[in-house]
Amino acid sequence: MLLIALDTATPACSVALVDVAHGYPPGLSDAAATPATAGQPAATAANGSEAGAVVGGQAVVVTGRAARQVVDPRRHAELLVPLVREVLDEAAVRPADLDGVVVGLGPGPFTSLRVGVVTAGAFADALGKPAYGICSLDGVGAGLTGRVAVATDARRREVYWAVYADGARVAGPFVDRPRAVVDALREMSVSRLVGPGAALYPDVFADLAGPGPHPWPASATGARTGAGPDTRAGTGSGTRSGAGPGQTSGPPRTADPGYPSPVVLARLAAADVLARRPPAPLVPLYLRRPDAAEPHPPKTVAV
Repeated sequence: MLLIALDTATPACSVALVDVAHGYPPGLSDAAATPATAGQPAATAANGSEAGAVVGGQAVVVTGRAARQVVDPRRHAELLVPLVREVLDEAAVRPADLDGVVVGLGPGPFTSLRVGVVTAGAFADALGKPAYGICSLDGVGAGLTGRVAVATDARRREVYWAVYADGARVAGPFVDRPRAVVDALREMSVSRLVGPGAALYPDVFADLAGPGPHPWPASATGARTGAGPDTRAGTGSGTRSGAGPGQTSGPPRTADPGYPSPVVLARLAAADVLARRPPAPLVPLYLRRPDAAEPHPPKTVAV
């Protein structure tokens, strides 16, 4: 089943076209593969496919068909739809061929997060397909082993964060100031913090620094930073990983693997998609009230 997965909860605007199916990836035997439950790390085959959640006692194969990521926090609204079009065109897939939409629900800043959630909902509604929402932090944490926290930028000198144990979220998401996060993680016996939020406050999080997550488990990706269409990071000048003409082959990489991976988000939704379970409503995880507020009524002036 073909899914388009989106995430705009961070400065990265990320899109991936993903194929999900029952079974084990080629090159990964039944004996070698231990099917993971939803939210836990998946076994990865040499071709970039991965065994994700278990559905009816059978593993799920998740294969990235094409992906894009542009890191530009101010241009999500103008970037998202063109990136979706690029991904579909690269894989020669029509919107009508899709079986569903997956979107990161945040937490994230109000404006950028709303771009992804509203676009995913409108796209799914126009196609008559289901739209599944997943916590964006899971797009990082679900690919990690051990007990680790993930943090992203919440602005206002705060971070969004959650705690994972072998890929399963066990606490959060929350929004706090960095020092409060450090105190909370110590109480939870968590000694490792990853994600773009951790890099924003290196002095505060110095004792929690650890290796970041692995790059997207997709079979093809084009990662970009900045506003220029020809500025590509991680795949070489003017090249993308994959097997198409004029492209170089190799492991997929992104501009920053610390951002949520839409491929991982699709894996987390795969069990519900394949079981054809109706999705829950798309409710963004803002975690705090927006800056905008309703105006107060005019004050009464005594004459």
